[in-house]
Amino acid sequence: MKKILMAHNFHVLYIDKGKIIQRSIKDIHEIENIVCIEKKYTGINFITLGGREIVDSILGGLNRAVKSSVIQIISQSNGLKSVKIEKNYMRANQNVDIDFEAVDVQRWEQFLFLDINEFFDLKFVYSNKWVSISGKDTFNLDLSRSDISKINFGGIEFETEDFIKQIAGCSEKKFFIINEQWKIHKFFILKPVVVFVVFGDGSAYDQFKLSIESLNNPGNYDGNIIVVTNLEKEKIYKISPNNFKDKIKIVSMYAQDRLDFVGARLSIFTTDFLDSFQPIIYSDADVIFDKEVKDFLRIGAMADKCSAQVENFHLHKESEHVGGSLFQQDLYELENVYGFNGGILLVPNMVYHKDHLRACYLCLHNYVINYGRDSIPFYDQSVLNYVLYKMHDFSPSPVTEMTQVGGDEHQSIRAMYELDPRKPKGFVHFWNTANRVEEMSAYLEKIKC
Repeated sequence: MKKILMAHNFHVLYIDKGKIIQRSIKDIHEIENIVCIEKKYTGINFITLGGREIVDSILGGLNRAVKSSVIQIISQSNGLKSVKIEKNYMRANQNVDIDFEAVDVQRWEQFLFLDINEFFDLKFVYSNKWVSISGKDTFNLDLSRSDISKINFGGIEFETEDFIKQIAGCSEKKFFIINEQWKIHKFFILKPVVVFVVFGDGSAYDQFKLSIESLNNPGNYDGNIIVVTNLEKEKIYKISPNNFKDKIKIVSMYAQDRLDFVGARLSIFTTDFLDSFQPIIYSDADVIFDKEVKDFLRIGAMADKCSAQVENFHLHKESEHVGGSLFQQDLYELENVYGFNGGILLVPNMVYHKDHLRACYLCLHNYVINYGRDSIPFYDQSVLNYVLYKMHDFSPSPVTEMTQVGGDEHQSIRAMYELDPRKPKGFVHFWNTANRVEEMSAYLEKIKC
């Protein structure tokens, strides 16, 4: 089995221009060039992760037709290992080279042997930010305060080998649980993405300009953005804040009718574009972000269910606005819950929720194939309510308490939701007005930092 060797400084062995060197975790761009050690029936050999055998000449010997050098792995008392070739030991020296000139074992001659999966889990932890209920700050792996025996994660010190064992599988699960003596910590990856759908360059385009502007100020967002659109990318970049332009990914999608326009947010969940992110926030174009999103992203990354704003004037079982027509055709056991508005949708991650979101898309697709493209009242919103409630994958929190309604078209709605720019909660959804652009613009001017 191949083992990746990690030196005292957390560098790994790497082939560069035909020479073995040390390479830091953050500077590994071609993983096939990582050098491993492999024990086989023919002996111990150096080999790259990509399968290239390291010949004697690279190890400082002659590239002979028949090898005569013997490679030994020697265990040290601290759990680390050394590599000996003939009379000398392999050394990770201060010049970030690898040589075979040491005659005894000190710090530079000792290495941590890692399984390939262990290494990539460690690299995953190092390459990302993490959050926890243990504190409101983000956590990271601080290699500057770590060594091959002790590792510093978020200011907490762990035995390196114990830490590596406890993070096993985190690159797939998007979380890990770890012990600090008797204390238990659960850390969740924080790699957010905000998804917008923008079709055409009319009113929705103008709303999107204001929405993404508010995501920058006062939202102070610094993560990834995906825009699903039928517009050229230049039109999206033109109205986006400058510091967002290298964060935006354009997903081109064709739309012809109302079902296409609103159903696109379900289509994006059937792709792999969102698979690496946690949390995922879908936002309609008529939403203003009225405070920093930092706390919401942290809470969203740790959520266990999808979330949206509950409308306490629409019962899910009865109102066609929120899936009542579908529930009536497929009755299932459920309390008299209120339905939710799909304009702001939190999806914690795709690892545990993709199957349900794909089911939403299939439900919509199969229904309209049978009954027509305008057969479902309120289209994807009805489907989201029906599927997520039935799959027990919906919670009003945290979106409901952080969302306000903008606009005065329906006074009964306005009376239910106080809207005060001096008391921002997170989101304002301007669905309660025909003058969305004007009202969004006026509100944004009041809340900008």
